[in-house]
Amino acid sequence: MNAKGGSYAANAATWITRLREAAAPDQVIGIVNDYVASLPSSVLESIPAHCRPGPVTNADEIAEHAYRLVREQCGDDLASEETDALASIFALASQRIPEIAADSQRNSDRDAAYRSSWQK
Repeated sequence: MNAKGGSYAANAATWITRLREAAAPDQVIGIVNDYVASLPSSVLESIPAHCRPGPVTNADEIAEHAYRLVREQCGDDLASEETDALASIFALASQRIPEIAADSQRNSDRDAAYRSSWQK
């Protein structure tokens, strides 16, 4: 349970919604950094040092943290609720950035096809 009486899983659900609604990679990076910054230091200190996240600046760093957190989560049957929540956030963020890029490419391709149909 967190200091406000809710579970970290419930708190993570709010952040997961924000990630799913992000429309640009920079938004995803910002949401991840905001989430980590919102955690009390006691929570961050409860995460094993080798997978404790800090501020991220790009998709590769998000993917690296996601890998470490999920590996910790899978390798430790007693992984904390905090580790589980962080793993969920970072795993989704690492998926969301390429999804946004793919959506952007599809929209660009569709717009180009539409423009070329009018030029004929």
